[in-house]
Amino acid sequence: MKAGQPSQERRFSFSECPVGDAGFIRFPWLPPATAATIATECLRATAQLGTYVLPNVHLKFRWASQMLSSPSLLSTLNTLLGPDVAVENTFLIAKPPHSVSAVPPHQDGTNDTLLLDPAKSGASWLAIADATLCNGCRRIYTGSHRFGYLAFCRAARDPTSVFNGTPGTIADQAHLTVAKACDLTAGQALAFDVRLIHDSLSNESPDWRIGLNIRLVAPGAVLKRDASAGPMWAVTGSSARVPYAPDATL
Repeated sequence: MKAGQPSQERRFSFSECPVGDAGFIRFPWLPPATAATIATECLRATAQLGTYVLPNVHLKFRWASQMLSSPSLLSTLNTLLGPDVAVENTFLIAKPPHSVSAVPPHQDGTNDTLLLDPAKSGASWLAIADATLCNGCRRIYTGSHRFGYLAFCRAARDPTSVFNGTPGTIADQAHLTVAKACDLTAGQALAFDVRLIHDSLSNESPDWRIGLNIRLVAPGAVLKRDASAGPMWAVTGSSARVPYAPDATL
């Protein structure tokens, strides 16, 4: 599907949503003290690599791999997606204090090179540091997964933003209503439908906002995926293994 063209993915039924009518649920992920330790590692990694956005961080650092072995996270994934779940992608974003760092409205299950069956996939967002409306927490357009996958385009790059690139966004935002701010304390998490529209505002606080986004798939979920996207790692099921990178640092 080309950017800006309507998706034909509406064949997926709203009734197949594993997280209910709202399109998302909250759940505990890690104790706050453990999340605080991980936050320190995240900031070390962003300084080392010179970027606030770290794709597939679980393939680069041992501490990031270990984040995926939380019993609460794995139990939630199995409840929603069944016994065999793999990580398709992780994406860590650290928003510096007082920064232009907004992320436009988008859906996680589709982009230029990816299409996931929402009945066999899901996404999760892990709060590594406290996430508030003031520091740019995730905002959810409740129930927006009912629209199915919508046409998307590339947003114009904001030269004042700390993020490089042109993020994907919803092309026609007439469907969007009032966004619900999902404040989370460090160690809490969201699980949500890959069609659910969400965004976040800039960080206007003196504190870092750090979170990890995970795309998750059960067998048969991947309908389109670029060959250069990297390996998918099973985290539950008979073939599960912890995805430590050879050069993992912790």
